[in-house]
Amino acid sequence: MRIAVIEDERPIREGLVHILNKISPEYQVVGSAENGREGLILLEEQDPDLILLDIQMPDMNGLQMLKEARERGSMTKVVILTAYSDFDYAKKAIALGIENYLLKPVNLTELKNTLSKIKEEIFVEQRGKNSLSLETVIKDALEGEYEEDSRLEETLLEKYGFSGRKQIYCMYLFMGKYYDSEQKEAELFLEEFREHNPDKKMCWLWREKRQSVFICFYDVKAKKNFIQYLKQSVVPAFSMRIHDHGAFAGKECQGLGELAEIENALTEACGWHLILGNRVLIKCKNRATEDKSFYLSGRSGESGKECGNPSGLSCVYPVLSAIYGGRIT
Repeated sequence: MRIAVIEDERPIREGLVHILNKISPEYQVVGSAENGREGLILLEEQDPDLILLDIQMPDMNGLQMLKEARERGSMTKVVILTAYSDFDYAKKAIALGIENYLLKPVNLTELKNTLSKIKEEIFVEQRGKNSLSLETVIKDALEGEYEEDSRLEETLLEKYGFSGRKQIYCMYLFMGKYYDSEQKEAELFLEEFREHNPDKKMCWLWREKRQSVFICFYDVKAKKNFIQYLKQSVVPAFSMRIHDHGAFAGKECQGLGELAEIENALTEACGWHLILGNRVLIKCKNRATEDKSFYLSGRSGESGKECGNPSGLSCVYPVLSAIYGGRIT
């Protein structure tokens, strides 16, 4: 466990560093600081697992430093060091999220017990990180249950290179009555695509009740024309693999918080499949919008016919128009 000590009184600071090095070889002191400003720099440079933080310090006190650290998104564990007269400060620190507070002079047994407990908490959290599935996070987002969490964001970046706040390219395949019969082929296609395109990070989630699969591409390096790439290269091959038994829709979004809304929009867009049949490409007149979304019924390409607002579809047209943010040709 990597520990930083932030304490303005030199004898106490050096004494804590000495004690920590003696208690256990598992406790590594990565640095010390004598005020909150130096502490913030140390926190940014070393990213310790735990900070032993004095409350009363000159220049920037411990409470101010802790508040600033939390505002910057740091979720490093903190144990407050306080004198009895500082107890009101300690209560405010508890509201900012600390693990414990220790009265000065620090009791060695209490320090050992606190460190042991925090080490176990970190172990449990790390085990949870290792078992965290990106698909589970996507599922929660699709169900509208995603909440921003800096620790979750850190884990997703570390484990998958995925940021819940950045651009995601979504592709949706609706298979309807062919869902059961074509699911295996669709799964094989996705696995093979990922294997042969390691530069394209992706995950997918089967949506049994919707008879669909929701696919996310993330951390895309070549963002320009990526939707066009999906539409012109990926969809035709995918559609052929499942014998044209499906409708595809795609759209980009800005993070996990938008996924539930995006899925509903793409589900509605795929409703055109039931009306227009296979091999229909619906395009937007608004070029900026067209580059960010598409709807394809069956295979696309020159053999497909283009469709605008067909006679008798006035009740459906406004829905798709609203989804794409422009008119349909």
